[in-house]
Amino acid sequence: MRFRKYEERDYDGEYRTKRLVLEAYDRMSAAIANGGKAGRARLLWSDDWSTFLKQPDFWVTVVGIGFRDQSSAQAWCTDHKLDRDHCFPTLIRR
Repeated sequence: MRFRKYEERDYDGEYRTKRLVLEAYDRMSAAIANGGKAGRARLLWSDDWSTFLKQPDFWVTVVGIGFRDQSSAQAWCTDHKLDRDHCFPTLIRR
């Protein structure tokens, strides 16, 4: 895993250190495993993906679970108590 110079960002009033980023990722990964979904969380650097061109320099936790439509994916976010600032259904592109 690579950490770049911008891994620490002011986000929701918190200063996100490498450790906090990894802890959030671990929580999401564990939630997926405990939910019995056939998916896996991945930690991506936003600059490496065209999907996040408008939001550079941050870490993104993505969930490898397929949904039939966007509303089903949004329901998953809601079920996991993740608001729209912390969970948004989108197709990830390189």
